Amino acid sequence: MFANLLKSLLDPEPKELAPSDARLAIAALLVRVARSDNHYAESEIQRINRVLQTRYGLDAAGAAALRQDGETLEQEAPDTVRFSRAIK
Repeated sequence: MFANLLKSLLDPEPKELAPSDARLAIAALLVRVARSDNHYAESEIQRINRVLQTRYGLDAAGAAALRQDGETLEQEAPDTVRFSRAIK
């Protein structure tokens, strides 16, 4: 799943993302920002969860699951510049 999403994000001529893929990409980018100082604090995790809940109308469990998937994708993603450019 993550490999296919990364492949589609990094395609030289990317297609528009499906809504679920876009949500996952945004979650991964939020995680990347939170981890950028090499300190991924519980307060940052909770803030990401709240952002995802508010933005996508998710309950707490749904937001936490999306964030966890975002954490996995973030670990597999390329450098931040290419990753964020692909999301645009």
